[in-house]
Parts: sequence; structure tokens; C-alpha cells
Amino acid sequence: MSNEYLEVRELEGATSGLLTPPRFYKLRDGNVFPPGLVVQLGRRLYVHRARLREWLDQGGGGFEGGWKKNPNDSTAAADGAG
Repeated sequence: MSNEYLEVRELEGATSGLLTPPRFYKLRDGNVFPPGLVVQLGRRLYVHRARLREWLDQGGGGFEGGWKKNPNDSTAAADGAG
């Protein structure tokens, strides 16, 4: 396994737009990434390239409960508006 690391700003190009920096931070803050994928040195964050590719090839991960296209969908349905 290669020990090459990417800076967060390089992720979007390396993942063909799948993982933008804002999405990366949200997933990181939600503890979605497996151990060893993200390394913090000072204020900078780096991603292990080979582990990222392996994680993405296995389907990645997400937040419990999944994603919503519109976060207000559940309230609209509860109000009878949707």
C-alpha cells in the first residue's frame, strides 16, 4: 500500500468530484471515515490516497439514516403540505 497523502483541497480532483472539501469535513465530523484514512498535522488534514480509494471502491459510507435531498421533506409531510 502506498504511503501517499492528499491535502483536503486536492480531494475533489482525485475523486472526480465525488468528495468535495465541505462534504469531506461533514463526513469527518460525523466520524464516517474508517481509522487511518485521515491524518491531522497541525491545522492541516491529509487523506491516505490508497485507503481512500479502497474505501470508495467498497461503497464508502454515510450518516446513519441516509441522505435527504431536501432536509425539510419530513416536516412538509408532517404538516400535510407534501
